[in-house]
Amino acid sequence: MNGAAGEALLLVGLAVLGVGLSADLPAHRRARARALASPAARGAWRATLAGLGLAVALAAASWLALSLPVVTLLAGAGGASLPFLLRRAAVEREGRESERAWKAALEQLADSLESGLAFSAAAAFVAGSGPAQLRTRFERLAEGIRRGELEGALDELAGAPGQTARAAAALLRAALVELPTGGLAPLLRELARVCGERFEARERARIRAVALRREATILAASPLCFLLLIGWSAPGYLEAYRTTAGTIVSLAAALAIGACYLAMLRLGRIPEPDGRAPL
Repeated sequence: MNGAAGEALLLVGLAVLGVGLSADLPAHRRARARALASPAARGAWRATLAGLGLAVALAAASWLALSLPVVTLLAGAGGASLPFLLRRAAVEREGRESERAWKAALEQLADSLESGLAFSAAAAFVAGSGPAQLRTRFERLAEGIRRGELEGALDELAGAPGQTARAAAALLRAALVELPTGGLAPLLRELARVCGERFEARERARIRAVALRREATILAASPLCFLLLIGWSAPGYLEAYRTTAGTIVSLAAALAIGACYLAMLRLGRIPEPDGRAPL
């Protein structure tokens, strides 16, 4: 009897567990569907499909033109990576524009506070007429203040890309939550000045790095251009590179050129901020 009761209890427990898992499964599916439908996921899928298409197209064109295994491999790799490089460049460009906009937004916020507006009204004013890159951020900040969730709104502001967002959130938290002593406008103006100087310094370093990257790209691509010119003028010259030994030599040369290219990119890398607040 006790054995039958134990088995019945076990069956009931398994049934309850099964019902719970089946009830929780749609939530997991919905969460995964939302993740797959997010803009970042859609962008990644588009870049992947575009990379596959470009890799196949460039590899086929290279093989039809030269019939060199190493060049075909390089063409396919270049086609596969091109959409991701373009996407990364677009993200970096948006980040730079956002960092550039912070100086004007902070100055406008300081002007609004000095004109007698409350901080919530000043944030709403920047959300409506400030730099376009930051209007959504300040709109969420003003909405959080209206709901009485200042700390949560500041946390969300600190999670925005860029060091300036974290510095601004820390300054606003100190002035409005931790030590509300007033005098916020001069601090915001000073933060805007320092952030503007940091952005200009980083832009000068970025311009130098871009020039070095351009030179490295030209130097890395020049052997391939010479190979294409030779193949067009004297096709028989490329027969040596179609053999096993020629393929090995070509691969070694490609690896050496790639290593030099990466070394030049590392030398031209823009120094990252040390993570400390500007003030």
